[in-house]
Amino acid sequence: MSIGNKKSNLNISTGNIEHGIYFKNKRGGDAHIVAFEFPGWFHEMVEESAVDQNKYILNPRNQNGTAPKIVDPSTSGDSYEFPRPWQEWKEEHAYNARVIK
Repeated sequence: MSIGNKKSNLNISTGNIEHGIYFKNKRGGDAHIVAFEFPGWFHEMVEESAVDQNKYILNPRNQNGTAPKIVDPSTSGDSYEFPRPWQEWKEEHAYNARVIK
């Protein structure tokens, strides 16, 4: 898997596709959903590192802004916003990537 724009944060929804569909419809145009899988240990690392987006900057667990943010906690599934260097790690460890129309 290759992520084209590593300068922007990357948002990922896990658990189900509903949140992804919501944002695809909101973005419109050429937006698309890409589904992929990660090893279990990677998902565990995300869960251990993630910090709530509320007062993220003030939270010492944000690792100088490199920790994933937990976003949209009121929606189904789990949604995260990933800063660098997470994009590179995703490219290294994601597999079975596919575009969902």
